[in-house]
Amino acid sequence: MGYCFSPGGTIFSWSFQKQKTVACLTCNAEYIAVSESCHKGFWLCLFLNKLGLLQPGSTLLLCDNNGALSLTYNPSHHACSKHIDVRFHYIYKLTEDNTVDIGQIPSSDNLANLFIKALPRPAFKHFRTFLGLC
Repeated sequence: MGYCFSPGGTIFSWSFQKQKTVACLTCNAEYIAVSESCHKGFWLCLFLNKLGLLQPGSTLLLCDNNGALSLTYNPSHHACSKHIDVRFHYIYKLTEDNTVDIGQIPSSDNLANLFIKALPRPAFKHFRTFLGLC
């Protein structure tokens, strides 16, 4: 599981670790990762607000899994969601309140893949350049 936040275009907060919860399906694992990222993003917005850096609108989180995206906006209609712990459905409330907006990003453009997957050289160089490391 991995996430990185870039308010203002510069990576400010990131984390990459093994998930603490076992998931039987990739969709469930991605949904849990989005939920954890949402929790951290919400905290980060509150922190930045305390510093006087108010954010106009909702926080945009990007995910590369269609199943996790559909679960985010409607967790009750999917048979596979009954095995996900209730605490991870917190993301549904945040999206319902327009505090967080979940969008889709192609896997080839997902920056988190740099930290959690073995990538071919061209993809690695692309992400490295995007981070400003080269």
